[in-house]
Amino acid sequence: MAIVTAVVVTVSGCSAGRDDAGAAPEVRVSSVETTVPPIRSLAIVGDSITIGSEVELRERLAALDVDIMAIDAEDGRRMTSNGSVRSGLEAVSQLAARDAPDLWVIALGTNDVGQYAGAEDYAPVIEELLAAVPADAPVVWVDVYLESIPEESAEFNATLRRALRERGQAVVVDWADLADEDGVLRDGIHPSGYGIEQFAELVATAVSTWIG
Repeated sequence: MAIVTAVVVTVSGCSAGRDDAGAAPEVRVSSVETTVPPIRSLAIVGDSITIGSEVELRERLAALDVDIMAIDAEDGRRMTSNGSVRSGLEAVSQLAARDAPDLWVIALGTNDVGQYAGAEDYAPVIEELLAAVPADAPVVWVDVYLESIPEESAEFNATLRRALRERGQAVVVDWADLADEDGVLRDGIHPSGYGIEQFAELVATAVSTWIG
């Protein structure tokens, strides 16, 4: 067992201009101690942002000496709603049934923002997805940012934080704070080349907080 300090990974004091390509964001990790089993494996469940960042994610995570059991991502994926692609809930359930990893990285919600009335509808969907993750497994969840609907994005992120505080064993990656900076997004949703580097760095930093 390891004592890990981890609650929220945030960025601060970073310049996201194109001249800073490759520079790592300044990262802060809130301090709350929690005891977790050794982390030897992880799985990532995401959407198109994860697809576009897969190479960089693998590069950053390789340095942590952790087995990447799966990067399961699909364009347009939503948390629990099945359409033309499998939902995040279905992906998590399938991975958990086969050989559950020690740690889960969830990068979902972007395709759900604006699809519900508000926090009262986001909460049960987030909780349904979390219920599919083994209760003792740590969770790293990347929050969301859509440039066209920042208020709805913020409402989702606040709901996400409440749900993860109640669950425990969880870290929120504050992608929204960085994504709002100039040059990080190429279309208001998906990261630019520079943004992909920063996205991967944030996720790897969050994962590293669980590794003793």
